[in-house]
Amino acid sequence: MAILMRQGLYDDFDASRMLPGEWAVAVDGDTEKQVVWMCFAPGVTKRMGTYEDFKQQIADATGEIKEEYISEFETILEQIETLAAQTDTNTNTVLQIKTDFTDTYLPQIKQAVSDSEAAEKTATQRASDSEEYAMLSQSYAVGTGGARENEAVDSSKYYYEQVKRISGGLSGALTPMGTIVFADLQNMTKQPGYMYNISDAFVTDDTFNEGAGFPYPEGTNVYYTADGYWDCLAGTVTPEGIGALAVDGDSKNNTVSFTSGDMTETEESPLTWADVELLKTGERQSSLFEKISTMFRNVRYLFKMLGSTDISGIGDGTCTGALSTLNTDLNNIFYSGQPASVTGSYGSYVNVKTWSIVRGTMAILFFSGQVTGTIDINLSAFGITKRNISLLVPEGCILASAEGINGGTLYVKCYPYETSLQLRSSIDNDNYTVMIPIILE
Repeated sequence: MAILMRQGLYDDFDASRMLPGEWAVAVDGDTEKQVVWMCFAPGVTKRMGTYEDFKQQIADATGEIKEEYISEFETILEQIETLAAQTDTNTNTVLQIKTDFTDTYLPQIKQAVSDSEAAEKTATQRASDSEEYAMLSQSYAVGTGGARENEAVDSSKYYYEQVKRISGGLSGALTPMGTIVFADLQNMTKQPGYMYNISDAFVTDDTFNEGAGFPYPEGTNVYYTADGYWDCLAGTVTPEGIGALAVDGDSKNNTVSFTSGDMTETEESPLTWADVELLKTGERQSSLFEKISTMFRNVRYLFKMLGSTDISGIGDGTCTGALSTLNTDLNNIFYSGQPASVTGSYGSYVNVKTWSIVRGTMAILFFSGQVTGTIDINLSAFGITKRNISLLVPEGCILASAEGINGGTLYVKCYPYETSLQLRSSIDNDNYTVMIPIILE
């Protein structure tokens, strides 16, 4: 809160016009009329004491004046208490001054006055005691003479200057001096209250009140203090203070909001594969988690497609190992051949192609070619060697038949424990394609 101040001639002073908390200063050339008043409430205005007033009063001290002198200091104490109540930002300092006055200065002044009065009763010691007490009075008044320890910081003059300094600070005497870069700050005029706006971000050094190593953003206002340091009008910036994560901080409890690409709670399982864009440096966490969640969806989809059947006994137990083993087995059970043309006593076959699929004792044979009459074809033509046919049907039954291109019919028979099949065409030189299932030993 800014302190209100009036100034004018002593004779023009009108206490009824004073406002609570307002100061008034008489600026007459006559030192007797150079006084200060303070308004505490409407109609309650008091004149303030000065160092010069106190010095003169002590020099002319009588019993009555001494009592007034003590009363005046008590008034100063009340004024300081009022000032402390009005000044939030300097409460601690004013209270300290009050405490010093109450606990140290005022009791000692009273004791010095009391001792001086007692000394007057003893004529033989009056001269020496008066001189001693005069020295004490001087010590308590201006802090000189060497009568007490620490008198330079424990006197009326010292406390007056402290109050004056605080009052100057309370008057809002910050003077904006313009905008500069941080590198130019040390070259600026170092006058208490001078304030500069720093246009770039910076880190404090040893010339700052808080010490070196504290970062501040661009636009920070910096002012020079009466203590001879720079100070910032903002609090010290720390990661904790602004809710940020330190360079070596732990983000385990941070929350990240993002659009999930994973399956929803109502889905039983993903139905399709979802494409995921490449992860790139400089991405926001929300983008990273969205892509990662989509990858999880794809993992769930793959898990569903792979199923839960145990394949550890196929190949090396991996998907690729199992597929490789199965593919090798398929190559082993499938045969494709083109046997030579054969002519027998009762018929022939030419332009023949054969295929076979064998798994254990089961075999499916495929025959395609031109057949005339009746002719046997060996199992070796289908890639089957050292194995015989084992029939579960009556001997000589027709295993298969097919219609030829020219309208003929092909019949296929077999006999148990034989290595050949019998082919018989109803017309000569007709072309057939037939599938023949058999059981092997």
